[in-house]
Amino acid sequence: MARPSKNVRVISENLTKEEIQVRKETEEKLKGAADKHPPKDPSTFLWISA
Repeated sequence: MARPSKNVRVISENLTKEEIQVRKETEEKLKGAADKHPPKDPSTFLWISA
């Protein structure tokens, strides 16, 4: 199975500014909107104890 590509911020390759910009935009699209939502209130969680 293939490995996922590394984040553009941790690559030490010689990339042009255009390549870096394209990679950053692509990574942001893949990340999606999940990081933009505020965290839920922890008091509303249902805690199950064993």
